[in-house]
Amino acid sequence: MWAIGAAAAIAVLLVPGATAAAASVELGAGTSITATFDHVNIPYGEVVWFSAVVQHRGNYYNDHLHFINQTITFVEPNGTTFSVKVPDGIVYFSETANTTSTVYYASNYTWYTTVPANYSGEIFLSGLAFYVRAGGLTGGTQVTWAGDFLVSEPCMDYQWKFTAAVYTEFSHNFSALGVTSIDSTHGWSHSSTSDHAGTPENYSTDLSQGAMSTQTSNRCGSTSTSYYWSCTARVYKCESSSGSCGGYS
Repeated sequence: MWAIGAAAAIAVLLVPGATAAAASVELGAGTSITATFDHVNIPYGEVVWFSAVVQHRGNYYNDHLHFINQTITFVEPNGTTFSVKVPDGIVYFSETANTTSTVYYASNYTWYTTVPANYSGEIFLSGLAFYVRAGGLTGGTQVTWAGDFLVSEPCMDYQWKFTAAVYTEFSHNFSALGVTSIDSTHGWSHSSTSDHAGTPENYSTDLSQGAMSTQTSNRCGSTSTSYYWSCTARVYKCESSSGSCGGYS
């Protein structure tokens, strides 16, 4: 893994319209969050929708945040362990945007979300649809989402967390999900609902129970521990007593 504070240069930045100047980024840190699914067994054929959100602290204009090298690792109660790769996530804080948008680029396996630069709420960062395998997924499974952050602003404070909810129907085409970019109670949202950032609006009627959602009205699921990177303190810290975190300090 990279060490905190190490400089990193990216020759080609996966941001539409990025300039050469924007291709030099500061390395954030390696991070992981672990949560435990509820007791409900998830049958074969259903889909677990994982979504991560990020919230920054401060004002950033035309800056971007990348979440790369992501994996979700499952540890079932019987000890069965496996991991899946998660698409990269990019958030762009645009000085000129007056609304939000989320686009999935299948060609480079990347989510790209644009928000107004002065938006300070939760923002969709990345998501994955996991199709439950034969034999189902046992209730009480432990899941760990891990990855690395890269930021264009040398000192950006941010926190992230994730959720997981179960759907009976879903799409392999992530562009067809209608993922909500930000919490929809904010005026900049492109959604007319009151759902949270990361909600797959086009499949909201297919919500089931299990994973981190015990109520069929919670389309994202309960959130994990929040994990906060303090630039000034150069340290990660958990901000909740539930779940656990890992990273570098």
